[in-house]
Amino acid sequence: MFEPAKNFVFTATSKYKLDDVALGSLICENVRRLIAQDYPSFSESWTPLKFKAGSLTIRATGSSGAELFMQTQTLLLKIQSLDLPKSVQQIKIVKV
Repeated sequence: MFEPAKNFVFTATSKYKLDDVALGSLICENVRRLIAQDYPSFSESWTPLKFKAGSLTIRATGSSGAELFMQTQTLLLKIQSLDLPKSVQQIKIVKV
């Protein structure tokens, strides 16, 4: 029987107690792709940083933080429609 490669990655990360780190990076990468696809003008300005306990932290540079704040609910609904192992409950914005 064929096992997907992602199963081996999660097995290896759980062996070394890196489950949260691997899960966070997987969610951040999927959100980064979503931003690049649905918000191409902000793909350089909005950067997912970390995911922990249902909360996704996104860094917004310059004045793009205001636009991210306005789009938070829409972005959250789009993220929840993705096939992710854990659901994102809230978005925290870090302005730089």
